[in-house]
Amino acid sequence: MLIRISGGKAGIVEYLRTGRKQGRQESRTTLDERVTLLGDLDTLDRVIMGMTTKAERYLHITLSFREELIPKEVLRMVAQEFKDFSLSAYPQGDALFYAEAHLPRLKANSDIRTQKPVERYPHIHVVIPK
Repeated sequence: MLIRISGGKAGIVEYLRTGRKQGRQESRTTLDERVTLLGDLDTLDRVIMGMTTKAERYLHITLSFREELIPKEVLRMVAQEFKDFSLSAYPQGDALFYAEAHLPRLKANSDIRTQKPVERYPHIHVVIPK
């Protein structure tokens, strides 16, 4: 598993729902099957958009796998273990955690810059508001 950590101020909910990002033509429904693993996307959106800071509002963590097929229940277990580990310092209920899996329908697409084919594998998006 490869873990990538980034963050942002806004846009993560739209990205998860639509798949839109710079240089990409395909929609989320064309790219992936979305599977909510933990949390509620509408609650996440309200919390992020309700923040008044101009600083980064959330962590965006992507857990990527090399296997082509991973059972949904295994993805749920991975998300729960990651939540338990990453929020272990917080009392239960003190931090919001959202996780959804993207199971590729489109198994490959072209890199925006190089136009070379890039294989797509199952991955989990985790969002934790700051």
